Amino acid sequence: MEISRNQWFVIGFIVLFIGIQFRLIHSYTLTPEATKVLAKQMKHPVAATDDAMAGLLGGGGTAIPGKVLVPPEWIGFSLISVGAVIFLLCITQKNQ
Repeated sequence: MEISRNQWFVIGFIVLFIGIQFRLIHSYTLTPEATKVLAKQMKHPVAATDDAMAGLLGGGGTAIPGKVLVPPEWIGFSLISVGAVIFLLCITQKNQ
């Protein structure tokens, strides 16, 4: 299956706006549930401690505070550049 010009256009548009979002937002805070899933996947000791406390307290353990993610500055610039190049290439191509 070959990707058409319209599909590349949408991909470039989406990547461009994700890059703009990374440049405008300084940090992302995960919900306690998402933080717990991430801690379990990374085998972090906080997830094991929280599960043990939930078992002792009858399922009503303390919530893990949400993890704050701060993306590096270069990610936004990179996504904006790649998205803009794909977007502009699609605009300049002739219809086939």
